Amino acid sequence: EAPKMADAQAQVKVKVVSGKNLVARDLNGLSDPYVKVSIRDRVLQTKYVEDNLNPEWGEEFSFSMSAVKGMLMFEVWDHDTVGRDDFMGMAVTKLDDLEPGKTVERWLALDGRSEKETRQITGEILVQVTRV
Repeated sequence: EAPKMADAQAQVKVKVVSGKNLVARDLNGLSDPYVKVSIRDRVLQTKYVEDNLNPEWGEEFSFSMSAVKGMLMFEVWDHDTVGRDDFMGMAVTKLDDLEPGKTVERWLALDGRSEKETRQITGEILVQVTRV
């Protein structure tokens, strides 16, 4: 017997491919960027890439959910060995328009958490999102 729709777990695969023209946060004029990917309260993150403003992450994550809707959030951070990691920007994309079996690849421009912060943020990240 087929499972009822309410019980079916939808799956979304998210691949964080790369970044370009990211903002420098370290004294050497570079950053050690990583990306936090979150859907609702579930947060996963990539490894950091040392001294790079055009990083290649190529990491894939899977999220299970009962309904594919809401927002997928990406936050880029600079890994610091000493002190707190520095915020490098964020981007949001909607899950609602994902068609099953299709992969959407897009460059997302990074913004700040406020207008003032946005003026100091540069760069984009390339992501692929697939509804399985």
